[in-house]
Amino acid sequence: MIEVDLSEPADFFDANGVYIHYRVLGTGDPPQVLLHGFGASLETYADVARDLAGLRRLVLVDLKGFGRSSRVSDGKYSPSDQAALVLSLVASLGIVEFGVVGHSYGALVAFEIYRSLDESGAASRISSFLLLDPPGRVDRLPFFVRRLRIPLVSRIALDVLPPSILAGYTLKRLFSRPSRITPRIRARYERGFSHAGSAYSFRQAALQIVPSNADRLLKDLSKISAPALLIRGDNDPIFPSSDFQALHRMVGTSRTVVVGDCGHIPHEECPDSTLPSMMEFLSGRRPQ
Repeated sequence: MIEVDLSEPADFFDANGVYIHYRVLGTGDPPQVLLHGFGASLETYADVARDLAGLRRLVLVDLKGFGRSSRVSDGKYSPSDQAALVLSLVASLGIVEFGVVGHSYGALVAFEIYRSLDESGAASRISSFLLLDPPGRVDRLPFFVRRLRIPLVSRIALDVLPPSILAGYTLKRLFSRPSRITPRIRARYERGFSHAGSAYSFRQAALQIVPSNADRLLKDLSKISAPALLIRGDNDPIFPSSDFQALHRMVGTSRTVVVGDCGHIPHEECPDSTLPSMMEFLSGRRPQ
C-alpha cells in the first residue's frame, strides 16, 4: 500500500465565490467522484488513491467547509447544498457520466446527488455507487455531530481545544484499534480542524445534516438502478449493522462487504483489507 501525498493544494472551482478544492488523478472512465466524511477532507483517500487511479479517473473533492474548500458564512451547509456544489464542479469538468464514492457523510451527499439527478430525469448519469460505512438512517447522528449541535459544547470543542486534541479524541472513537492511528493519519485531521473558519462551518454542517424530506430520500434510493457496493467495518461504532443491512435491502442493486476487525473509516484504518473490494467493484468484477 503506497500512500499518495494529498496534503498540498491542487485545483479550485469557483462556484460564485465559494471555492471548492479538488484534485484529479488517473485517466480511466467513467470517472469517480470521491466524497469524504464529516470533519475529514479528500486526504482521507490517501492510502487507496494510487491504486484506484490505476483503474479510473478520480475527482477527489473537499466538500464546502472542509479541507481546503471555502468556509463562507452564508448558512448553506446542508447535504443538498453540498450536492449542488459537487454537481456544478462535475459539470465544469465536462463530466456527464460518473460514479460516486462516498464515506459516511459523503455517502449522505451522494444520496442527495442521486435525488437531484433523479428529479431532473438524469439519474442514469450515475454509473455506480461505492459507499463506505454509509448511514442507513439519516436521523442517526454520529456522537461528534450530536455534540456540535449543542452550542456550549461546540464552542468548547472548536474554539478552545487544540486541533491535535480534537483529532486524537475523534479518531480514537472511530478506529477499532487506536494503535492504527499513525502520525500521518492524525495529521490529516489536524490540518482539517485547524483551517480558519472551521468552527463556523462544522457547526453549520452539523445543524443542517438531516436532509429535508429525509424519509422520502431513503425511499427514493429504492429506485437506484446503478450497481452499488456497500462496505462496512464490522466494529463501526457509529452506524449499527442493522442500519447497514436496511440500506442494503433498500438499494436493490447493492451488494455488501464487511471488513473484519475494523471501525468506521475502513479505507484509512484497514486499507489493505478494504482496497481489494473497491478495486474489484470498480473494475467490474464481483468482490470475493
